Amino acid sequence: MGDTFQGPGASDPTAVIRRHLLGEDGQARVEYGFVIAVLATVAILMLTIMDRSVQDIADAIRLLF
Repeated sequence: MGDTFQGPGASDPTAVIRRHLLGEDGQARVEYGFVIAVLATVAILMLTIMDRSVQDIADAIRLLF
């Protein structure tokens, strides 16, 4: 037999997704993708202000590995 869901929202297949996206109090949690997008935007703005070229950035990344 397959697994069965028990508890609140057992008949609702999206309950697991809602519980993941919402905290216990129903407030939406900040997802990692949003945080990464904000950090990437800030990094791009900083590089633009510092007037770095894409080649300089690629060279710096290559030095890390």
